[in-house]
Amino acid sequence: MLTSEQIAEARALLDSLRRRPANVKRDELEKLAYMTGRQFVPKKGGEPRYEKRGRYPLAIPGHRVINKITVLSVLKQLEDDLDREEEELGRGS
Repeated sequence: MLTSEQIAEARALLDSLRRRPANVKRDELEKLAYMTGRQFVPKKGGEPRYEKRGRYPLAIPGHRVINKITVLSVLKQLEDDLDREEEELGRGS
């Protein structure tokens, strides 16, 4: 479980990336994925995947610069992760 400070830091990065979706690089999305508690799973074909227990796997394309629509989709899934972390933090579990 993430702390409230970790969640706030991840949300700040998420907001920064959301303001410039056409210029987001893979490394930035990977950093945010790690900040939300996701772990890299070596790929067995397809795009690199990041997984977190109880959540759907997240694929982050291996391109240096990623399509704007894909970036927004990845950011939405990571935001959902943060929302869930906040709910769990609020429940104290």
